[in-house]
Amino acid sequence: MAGLYRGPIIDAHCHLWDLAMDRHPWLRPKGDAIQALGDLGPIRRNYLVDDYRRDAADQNVVASVHIEAAWDRSDDPLAEIRWLETLDKSSGVAVRYIGFADLASPGAGVVLDRLAQVERCVGVRQMLSWHPTQPARSFAQRPGIADEGGFRRGVALLARHDQLLELMLYPYQAEEVARLAHDVPGQTIIVNHCGSPIDRDPDGMARWRQALKLLGAAPNVMIKISALTAYDPRPKACARSRFIASKASASTGRCSAATFRSGGYGRASMRSSTASRRSSAISPKPGSPRFSMTMRGASIASRRFERRLSGSRQM
Repeated sequence: MAGLYRGPIIDAHCHLWDLAMDRHPWLRPKGDAIQALGDLGPIRRNYLVDDYRRDAADQNVVASVHIEAAWDRSDDPLAEIRWLETLDKSSGVAVRYIGFADLASPGAGVVLDRLAQVERCVGVRQMLSWHPTQPARSFAQRPGIADEGGFRRGVALLARHDQLLELMLYPYQAEEVARLAHDVPGQTIIVNHCGSPIDRDPDGMARWRQALKLLGAAPNVMIKISALTAYDPRPKACARSRFIASKASASTGRCSAATFRSGGYGRASMRSSTASRRSSAISPKPGSPRFSMTMRGASIASRRFERRLSGSRQM
């Protein structure tokens, strides 16, 4: 790495929410809630554009991509997108979206067509994360989704609108995602959160490293350097965060624009060698220079991940 990157930053993984809308059930967990993220107390508060701007004030963030934040699945899949469209865009916050569509659903094509009509929406995310021995730590409802015929038919539909596929997965899903990447070589797949090293014991970390090698062999797979401490019971250890980031970035050499936390409140950034297939020139604020910003997968962004709360988590 030839020094820290000093140019404009695109944060490709941010979430916003208004708790008064009561659209994020995972933020008010009950008895059978997901337990992978630990205590959600520090982030159980409104997080809107002004909050993001305040937390990113000491970084050169010129734009950000909003990733679907597990909006209530019983609602219209475009409800979150419609809400995002009402937010102030003048500072570049949430100027692109990764939405949600249940790709395993027979109605996936209709939802993808609707999302494609929203100019700011460039893809969808699916949560495949399943823990075989600790189901309470799973985000997915079942294992093996990436191998299912219905899901794969949904993935094939993304090509109609050149939409990205973002995946949240654990190392346990690496083999099925590698098979998927092989079978749809024209589909860009972005693995979230460094491949989510959920098990931090020696066997778990070895499993994670093997998963990175497997996924890194697929030329159409990129990885986000993000959520470095989301599953770490000791989240303040800077050395572990750097280790996770270095292994993840080295696994593919193709890093999607992503958030990066360097322990505590430190700053860190990295370069990516891969050019985006589609970029957008955006002027984030009146009178500012126009930068060609790759919103679809080739910049590395650096941003304070934990915001001001050491217990913050990211999905």
